[in-house]
Amino acid sequence: MNFLFLNRFFAIIILIGVVIVLGTLYYSNSLVSTLAKEEENRIRLYAEVLKYIANSENTETDFLFNHIIKIDTNKIPVINVPAIIVNEKGEPIGDNLNLPNNLTYEQKKDRILKELDYMKSFGFEPIPIEYVKEKFNYIYYRESDNLIRLRNYPYVTFSLLLVFVLILFVLFYIAKRNEQNQVWAGLAKETAHQLGTPISGLIAWIELLKLNENEDVKVAVEEMEKDVNRLVKVSERFSKIGSTPELTLQPILPTLNQLVEYMQTRFHNNGKIFIQLIPEISEDLSLPYNKILLEWVLENLIKNAIDAFEKGTGKILIHIHLQNHQLFIDVTDNGKGIEPKHVKYVFKPGFSTKKRGWGLGLSLAKRIIEFYHKGKIFVLHSEIGKGTTFRIVLNVLT
Repeated sequence: MNFLFLNRFFAIIILIGVVIVLGTLYYSNSLVSTLAKEEENRIRLYAEVLKYIANSENTETDFLFNHIIKIDTNKIPVINVPAIIVNEKGEPIGDNLNLPNNLTYEQKKDRILKELDYMKSFGFEPIPIEYVKEKFNYIYYRESDNLIRLRNYPYVTFSLLLVFVLILFVLFYIAKRNEQNQVWAGLAKETAHQLGTPISGLIAWIELLKLNENEDVKVAVEEMEKDVNRLVKVSERFSKIGSTPELTLQPILPTLNQLVEYMQTRFHNNGKIFIQLIPEISEDLSLPYNKILLEWVLENLIKNAIDAFEKGTGKILIHIHLQNHQLFIDVTDNGKGIEPKHVKYVFKPGFSTKKRGWGLGLSLAKRIIEFYHKGKIFVLHSEIGKGTTFRIVLNVLT
């Protein structure tokens, strides 16, 4: 219920945010449209003034020229819309651009021509000025710099806001993930602590049973001791979650041989399950790894493969080879395979296609390989009805 509530809460917040953004954009665009219309009216007034001066026989036109047309750099001009007047040939003959005084004639001409091209890109129809009957000049214009800034302002603001929200989301995600890691680490350590007491009791009982001289009892005790030692390893595995384990430089083959031998004994299932190690490396090849945690990863992959066998029958091949100072461990089964849509989720915490289990095994395996051993683990290949291959990549010291 809490999860659904949070989803709905965030959906409502996002909806409110979208409404605010759309409302702000609508208001901003309406304001920009109004100002653009006012600028168009100003430039048309500018054109009418020029036309009046050009055709007027009245010499008292200084007011119009000095207060409307001429640009005073110390004051905000009445007509602050950039405009360029061109003749019938399209050559600039006047402008109201506020160009620096230190430019040469050629520099000013070049700046005016570039500005003229920029004005044409806006798509505004030039305004004709009839200075003599059937003789026309034309005014090209564009939106003022202030109007362009105002038009872009909401998009810049929302872009910065989006970046800020993304940063907050990333920080929240990191904090949430760290919190989850702490919960899982605490749960693992508590599990290890709880296992400690019954394991100690079982060890004591085994030592007592060893005093029995019966051969059958001795065989049973020997097997029981192996299982208790396995429980001790399981407890150690859980105790290491949340802390940085020590990586020891040691040979890899003895560890894998012991694991395969143990798993084959425990899951033989009257010859229906076959586990084989195929090494293509030397016996003394060593690399830095934590034996307890690496065994956990491989044991988890083997158990998952066994669970994927239909009718409890199948084959598991563990192929090991070296390439470019990297050790590749491929665990291949001939089980039912993984559906393509599920492949990218198999390492996600809580994901499982089985009816039992918490879906944490592969998630912990990924953490052990990639976080602690700085290696890689992934699904190399999977095909429905034919099986799956998981690949582990570990770095070898050179």
